[in-house]
Parts: sequence; C-alpha cells; structure tokens
Amino acid sequence: MSSEEEKMKQLQALPIRNYLDQTVVPLLLQAMTEVAKVRPPNPIEFIANFLLQNNPEKAQTRQQ
Repeated sequence: MSSEEEKMKQLQALPIRNYLDQTVVPLLLQAMTEVAKVRPPNPIEFIANFLLQNNPEKAQTRQQ
C-alpha cells in the first residue's frame, strides 16, 4: 500500500471532528479571515474562489 493510500485510510478512520479539523478547517479559516478583511459584495462566491485557488490538494496534484 502506498503512503498516499495509507494516509487516506487513516483520514477515513478519524472521528468526524478530527477529520474536518485536519482537512477542511485550516483552509476554511483562512478563507473566512480574508472575507472578513475584504468584505466583498458576494462573500460566498469569494470564499468559493478562495478555496479553489488555495486548495493544497490541487497543488499536490500538480507536483506529482
């Protein structure tokens, strides 16, 4: 089993809160901090774009 498969298996075994804390919350907090600073007219669209542009999984895919 590759290390990536092992990591995926470990993430899937986590309780929901731990899974979210490790995978979603860090980037979501960054997005929410930016939306609070910028205060755009459409904050949901701003957050969506921020998440897409700053997705660390996307960066890892490009490197492989």
